Amino acid sequence: MLSPWRSVALLLCLLIVTTSAWSAAVLQLDMDRLLLDSEFVFEGEVSASRAEWSPAQGAILTKVTFRIDDVIKGEYSASTIELSFNGGTIGQLTLQIAGMIYPQPGDRGIYFVESLSRQQVNPLLGWSQGHFRIRPDRTISTERGQP
Repeated sequence: MLSPWRSVALLLCLLIVTTSAWSAAVLQLDMDRLLLDSEFVFEGEVSASRAEWSPAQGAILTKVTFRIDDVIKGEYSASTIELSFNGGTIGQLTLQIAGMIYPQPGDRGIYFVESLSRQQVNPLLGWSQGHFRIRPDRTISTERGQP
């Protein structure tokens, strides 16, 4: 029979193994792959963001509205687009997705949208890799601030 301390240690080891098996990795993408695999690429600015409950998803979604300044790839006739990101906060209820960065109102950038027809956890290809910030001085950086 295992001692109580060994039982706790074994349980913690199993929890760590199980948790790491559920974690996801995002493949590093170069610019050619971003362009090739994106259905829609545009330059624009975030004009609004709101979280709402999605009965179909059974989860909170953050809906981000972008003003489209220039279409780089794909076809889209409207001047705005709304993209849904899983997670967000409604009142006291928060659904937090590890590694998720939500575009905020006023953010300018180039956005690589993987699909316009499929709901995904993050609609940007490669998550933060699919967003390049345009700073006020017109320099471009990654979501994490790299030039």
